[in-house]
Amino acid sequence: MKKCKKLLACVAAGLPLVAAVLVAGCTPEQQYAESIGTMCSLEEAYERGLMTQDDILSIAYYYNQGTDGNEELMGENYVPNPIVPETLDEARVYQIKRTYLNEVIAMPEGSFEHVFIRAYYGTYHENIVIHITDDYHGYDYVFEPEYEIGGVLFYHYVGACLRVWRADATD
Repeated sequence: MKKCKKLLACVAAGLPLVAAVLVAGCTPEQQYAESIGTMCSLEEAYERGLMTQDDILSIAYYYNQGTDGNEELMGENYVPNPIVPETLDEARVYQIKRTYLNEVIAMPEGSFEHVFIRAYYGTYHENIVIHITDDYHGYDYVFEPEYEIGGVLFYHYVGACLRVWRADATD
């Protein structure tokens, strides 16, 4: 009986170690192999009603680094919605990168190391707004000197990089 208890205690003590080794052995690409979200342009998110004009104003404020061009809409003492959370957690970054690899550039076998979230503009009604790109392709981005979404101006706008990610309803 004592031998069984010792064996059981050894097995129980070793389980967390085995679990840690198994999880540590998986790459983020393996842990986040399935896409659990969708991605669209900022303009599409606004047109589909996922974002309000107030959301777009806040995003433009952060994107343009101020009120330039939107003074009439923002007023003199404009305060944008705060960026909450201040940063994205690692799991959410991996989920976004998986969706980007699967949906945007159609490279599900791609590595997260080659996908870059350059800026995070906040989360609005469960929609995460980011500037995202990759180094798999040599892009010739079109920079719009001025671009309008919902009556709000964006300067030096790159629609291919400014994306909205939203978790699927089951997340």
